[in-house]
Amino acid sequence: MSKIFIKKKFLVRLADDDTTGNDESINIEAIKKEIIAKRNALPPMEKKAMKEKLEAAGLPTAYKNVTDAEILNKVLAMFN
Repeated sequence: MSKIFIKKKFLVRLADDDTTGNDESINIEAIKKEIIAKRNALPPMEKKAMKEKLEAAGLPTAYKNVTDAEILNKVLAMFN
């Protein structure tokens, strides 16, 4: 039983030590999910209009490879 406890404690310590870029990547993924949820909530005609609006602003319409939180926040602001 003590081996399991030690392993769990070690895993927790590893997770705590590896926080340098983790928060940002989690935040970026959360922003992407929020954008996608807002986009999916739109009716088809509004989706098309939003796509044109994003393209006119020079913002991406696909977010899978976007890693810049500032760009994603601009896209998200367009949906509000």
